[in-house]
Amino acid sequence: MNILLDECVPWPMHKLLVGHECATAQRRGWGSFKNGDWLRLAESEFALFITAD
Repeated sequence: MNILLDECVPWPMHKLLVGHECATAQRRGWGSFKNGDWLRLAESEFALFITAD
């Protein structure tokens, strides 16, 4: 499963998600996009979005 971690989630958390592909918006090069824009992009690529907000 492809998982998108919000920037407020510490990156080491991905180590707990064994067997899944994890990314952040920043690692995808989406850091300059507004939330709504990158969420629309993420819909087609990720099955889960994890945030700590």
